[in-house]
Amino acid sequence: MILAKGILLTLMTKFYHQTISANDKALNALVTDRTAVLMTILVVVLVPITEELLYRGVFTSFFFKNQPFWQVAMSGVIFGLMHSSTNFISALIYVTMGWILAYVYVHTKNLSNSLTLHILNNAPFISVLFN
Repeated sequence: MILAKGILLTLMTKFYHQTISANDKALNALVTDRTAVLMTILVVVLVPITEELLYRGVFTSFFFKNQPFWQVAMSGVIFGLMHSSTNFISALIYVTMGWILAYVYVHTKNLSNSLTLHILNNAPFISVLFN
């Protein structure tokens, strides 16, 4: 997952001259000294919980039951589209992340596994506090 994200970020930098996605840029703009702790809790914990419940829990339970390929494929695409990407590679980063999280959930049948992975993926947001 980290390798794929690194490769896609490198491609985004090369082709679009962006080192950060629009979604990450918007989150960074919201962080001030007064909001840092709240934003960290929101981005690292609350957003992953909400997204996992919605995209993996609800979506895969109601759509494409007993069709794991489509559960993973569609959950990942919808997850990616909801992250306001500004270019193809940025969108691909989020779609790929959605596919990975959906795959983990569908194959383990345990939301806490995809949730833990999602939290770990968002945890580097904390580094924004130290810039």
